[in-house]
Amino acid sequence: MALLFADSRETSRADTRPTRPQLRTLRAAFHACLLASTLFGCVKYERRPLEHDAIENQLLHPDRAGLRIQAKELNHPLLKPLEINERDGLSPSEAAVLAVLANPSIQAVRARRGVAAAQLILAGVLPDPQLASGLDFPAGGSEAGTVTAFNTGLNWNLQSLITRSARVQAARARAESVDLSVSWQEWQVAEGAKLNVYRITLMQAQINEAQVAIRALQENLDLVKKAVDIGEMTIVDLDAARSSLRAIELSLVDLQQRRAQEWVQLKQALGLPQDDEVVLQSGIDPPKANQLPTEAELIAALAKSRLDLTALRKGYDSQDATFRAAVQAQFPPVNIGLAQARDTGNVVTGGFGLSINLPFLNGNRAQASVEAATRRQLLVEYRARLFEAISNIRVILTDLQYLRQKLIAQQRALQTSRALVTTYENALRLGQADALVYYNARNNMISQQIALYGFKLALAERFVALEIASGMSLSEADGGAPN
Repeated sequence: MALLFADSRETSRADTRPTRPQLRTLRAAFHACLLASTLFGCVKYERRPLEHDAIENQLLHPDRAGLRIQAKELNHPLLKPLEINERDGLSPSEAAVLAVLANPSIQAVRARRGVAAAQLILAGVLPDPQLASGLDFPAGGSEAGTVTAFNTGLNWNLQSLITRSARVQAARARAESVDLSVSWQEWQVAEGAKLNVYRITLMQAQINEAQVAIRALQENLDLVKKAVDIGEMTIVDLDAARSSLRAIELSLVDLQQRRAQEWVQLKQALGLPQDDEVVLQSGIDPPKANQLPTEAELIAALAKSRLDLTALRKGYDSQDATFRAAVQAQFPPVNIGLAQARDTGNVVTGGFGLSINLPFLNGNRAQASVEAATRRQLLVEYRARLFEAISNIRVILTDLQYLRQKLIAQQRALQTSRALVTTYENALRLGQADALVYYNARNNMISQQIALYGFKLALAERFVALEIASGMSLSEADGGAPN
């Protein structure tokens, strides 16, 4: 911005020192500037040091009562508010809501909303006018009849008026995009916590069945040892029985390790210390996936249900307005100003000034090209994200279809194994069946039971994946005892 001053020349000098009225005028102008800056508002600095002990205390002792209140008042486009009931254990939906409220990583992401809101305010603020004033004292030569010269100028840049509308529109769309992006990340964390609960519950069911199988295989191994001692079975049979036992023991350790990892991830998602005790709701079963929207319905709803896609559209709108502002900024900056001056010959002048940049070398053309390329990039990214979402939905729906068929087939096979075990058990009581055959049948039934929970776990994982891919909450309620 160019500052415009009236020109003043020295002639003769009567007094080189400023008079008291002139000094009072300068002081008044200076105090007026300070008063104006104060009246129009300043951000006050408040010292807020980073206190490690206080932050660590908040992490170790989260406000559970406050979280329960926030859960009932939750305002989220995808998650419904609910009442946290700790007496009956934590459900998948409760874990999802608590993760959104208490996860430290999400709290850090949520701070982006405040920055975007501040940037929206900044976009609408016009630049301050510039006030300049000065004194010139005759210091040599012929000073007879001269006076102290002064000059005052007030200037303002008009270009901010040209681009203000586009800048405000860009900032508003950017703030909406940030808000939607934060909500989408909250949804991801919520779904992750929900999946942790399903995995822990179903892995625990598999562990219980594996422990039952180990006891049965140990009994079977003892019987084989006795049969080998009396010559009814061979060492090969003994090695086979021992190998079966060791295999299920290894599977048990693997399940316990994976369950422990899920506990760690769940507590991290909930923002809880690892030594905190969390009790899960009993009787949690995978969400029902029998009555889902069709593929066409899910794909048609993507533009509205996927918050990340909506955020990208808002980001595109913001970039489009930014590009428009860059194009408008190619108009040469214009500065206007008023000036008043008195030279040392006591001639007082007043007028106005106008300055304009000549857009021969820059003219903001390069910046406009960058903004246009960025807009194109966002368009391609939106198209790619939409294509990925559609592909994921189709793959997951196919997986769910076959998983349901496998689950039904496994349930039927388990019923057959249970009936066979019952038959062998009755025959064993009557002395009409071999104990080893009975134990083998029972071990097979337990293995099928473990496999059934494995199918249920896979079904729960794909169901949550469908919720994430579609951006829709597809499960109405938690609960239902495992079969």
